[in-house]
Amino acid sequence: MSFLHHEGTFWLTAVEDRAHARAVLDDPRVTLVISNAGTGLPGRRMLAVRGVATVHRDEAVKQWFFERFCPRFAPADSTAFKRLLDSPKRVVFQVRPVAIPASHDSRKIGGDGRGGGQTVRTDR
Repeated sequence: MSFLHHEGTFWLTAVEDRAHARAVLDDPRVTLVISNAGTGLPGRRMLAVRGVATVHRDEAVKQWFFERFCPRFAPADSTAFKRLLDSPKRVVFQVRPVAIPASHDSRKIGGDGRGGGQTVRTDR
């Protein structure tokens, strides 16, 4: 899932009758796994963030979220993306981090980060 990071919290959206959304409604303790997959960042990087989710259903919060999220993920036509997301049963999750239990950065591991090949270390 794509997310918005704003003032120290992570913001995501889903339709509330989907399994992953129902799980958050049942238990607000969550873990987000964030990776650099699909970005231009080198190496393989991952960060696990434990947090507590607040579910927002009110229209003001949803509109606030859409105004920031849609231009970031659909810059060519953020209005159309907003129309798609602004749907019945849509909720917005705000995740307040409480711990970072795991991280990985293959650039800091010798070789190719998987026990083979040669790479240049970037932390020197």
